[in-house]
Amino acid sequence: MSLKINPKFYVNFKSTDNIHTKNVATKSQKNVNMDLVARLQAVSDINRMNIMKEIFELGLSSEELEKRVQKEYLSPITLLKEDAAEFNNLEEGDKKALVHLTKAANILNDVYLKQDNPKNIPFKNYLISQSQNGNKDAQNALILFNAQNGMSAIDRQSNMITLCKGNSPKDGKGVYPQDLDPKEFHEILIKMLENGKVEEVKKILSQRSVVVRSKDGLTSLDYTEIYSKEFNEAAQELELAAKVSTNADFNEFLKL
Repeated sequence: MSLKINPKFYVNFKSTDNIHTKNVATKSQKNVNMDLVARLQAVSDINRMNIMKEIFELGLSSEELEKRVQKEYLSPITLLKEDAAEFNNLEEGDKKALVHLTKAANILNDVYLKQDNPKNIPFKNYLISQSQNGNKDAQNALILFNAQNGMSAIDRQSNMITLCKGNSPKDGKGVYPQDLDPKEFHEILIKMLENGKVEEVKKILSQRSVVVRSKDGLTSLDYTEIYSKEFNEAAQELELAAKVSTNADFNEFLKL
């Protein structure tokens, strides 16, 4: 499939994520402090994204974008309409709880987008900005982005569709460094094992970890570190939902 490429668009994006550290006073924990600072700096480097004058070039032509948002290619699905009886019949507290649960789901979906591709959210923000300025291509691309939940996805004909040129999905997604290939990954792990860093290798291979480069090769960041902002915000919404929901068992579940 041959696709024409639209002109380049530009976007300035800077995250306002804050990194909080704990002060550790004892000299015996000096090494722990240094490790913590290094790890939090890695988190900051990722979260800040500081993508100034990033060039986003749409990967589909105007014609292709227009075609793919038509009903023959895209089937909108509404899980629950605003005036649905299932919603209207809820107690007022449960209606409020549902709003908080939806907010929590959207917050956690941002975590998924980051894990899928580090540039998903900056690209989405760009599409939103351009759409608000009346850019028709951006409006159609945003519809597709939301439909496939990311800049890349497989369509019904099993074709990989990438809305942003030059950002085809990597094997490591947003969980490993974008420039890390399997060969280098294995070499680094073998070297770490030879140097006795067995526990760190275990953490790198853990399903709870995001892997980043460090002076020693690679290091791991637990989800609770790298996504602390999103997790805290989602937790607050769950707690708010638990305060208004009329189902005691469900409220206990949310708190846990």
